[in-house]
Amino acid sequence: VLLVSAVRATRQAVIPLWADHLALEASAAALIFGLANGIDMLVFYPADNSWVCTAQLRSYTGDIAAFSEVGARLLALSPQSVAAHEAFAAANGGFAFPLLADLGKEVGRSYGVLGPVGFYRRSVFVLDGDGVVRWLHRATAGLTFRPVDEVVAAVRALDA
Repeated sequence: VLLVSAVRATRQAVIPLWADHLALEASAAALIFGLANGIDMLVFYPADNSWVCTAQLRSYTGDIAAFSEVGARLLALSPQSVAAHEAFAAANGGFAFPLLADLGKEVGRSYGVLGPVGFYRRSVFVLDGDGVVRWLHRATAGLTFRPVDEVVAAVRALDA
């Protein structure tokens, strides 16, 4: 786990890449395009329908109130298509945050989450309202995920 205090996120550079791959409802589009201020969490996960990814996104959905209490909004990204994300979400009763399709892995590459053979490494980035990365975790092996309490504590630390 790294605490980062002055790394500038490339949010403005990567948002147009997301727009090419997404079908979003208005509230999700407003969030992504920075029309609302606050803390954003980018959750990079390797694949729809894998057991760890499914457990992670279900966990974060089940505890969405804890994220909301600290003003964090989640966006989950993986390289599968929008259609695959929609089927994955439907099979799991929906998720409490948008799933973004990074088909060309440009966003993952921008955030340094691609592993040695090009797969996403399970990663979580916490960005403040100015788009500055304030906390991040990049897994070397994606067999576990950061628990809600740990990520919420990282967000709380931004106010300290």
